[in-house]
Amino acid sequence: MTRSVLLLFVLSLGAAGCAPRFDLFAAWTVQGFPAESACQQLEAPSIRLRADNRDVAGGATTAELTTAECATGSAKLSVASFADLYVDLIDGDTMFGTAGPYELAPASANDGYLGDSDEAPLHVDIELQRGRLRARFTVVGQSCGDAGASSFSVAVSRNSSPLEEDVLVQGESVACQDGDAVFEIAPVDIGVRYAVAATTTIGGETWATELPGEGVVPSTALTTVVVDLDSTARP
Repeated sequence: MTRSVLLLFVLSLGAAGCAPRFDLFAAWTVQGFPAESACQQLEAPSIRLRADNRDVAGGATTAELTTAECATGSAKLSVASFADLYVDLIDGDTMFGTAGPYELAPASANDGYLGDSDEAPLHVDIELQRGRLRARFTVVGQSCGDAGASSFSVAVSRNSSPLEEDVLVQGESVACQDGDAVFEIAPVDIGVRYAVAATTTIGGETWATELPGEGVVPSTALTTVVVDLDSTARP
């Protein structure tokens, strides 16, 4: 009797250790744009795929992480009989976008499953939550080099609500280099209004943006805005 119980125990361990695994091929886009072009707009982007695996429906979950280069646009990973897949776009230590969960059940598929081959991958479109904002400064339509501006004092604010403004940058100096003055800030929230203001002094005369500054609502991984200083500053 003892030998039979021991044999059943060993067999149960073997069965648990041999739980089936399935190849999953995933391909991603970012806001509907191809990964190669969208990922180039970030500095050091990567894709983090997290599969919350379960050997049986409703069973205990084991999370497994797979990391891939963002611009490659695809990755292969291994999942259990049942899994929830989350896909995150990471740049540095910040999550810029996410997709999922995708509920997967390859063990219950009778004739293949979505993502079972490289030719028919699971398509994932990553929705951006954050991005980068790049501002280029001009003076009455001229580049800083042509206008003779050596630097700009820059302020950036975030309009979190119609009556609330958060100052993110105040009085930061941006130099004119190679005829251009460019300032970047990240991360910024997608769909939220920001205002970029600046002043510069040329030949003793101070030029400024109209208050509260150039308004912009980021919508992509990299949103670019031209901020033109077209009025003389009030004394």
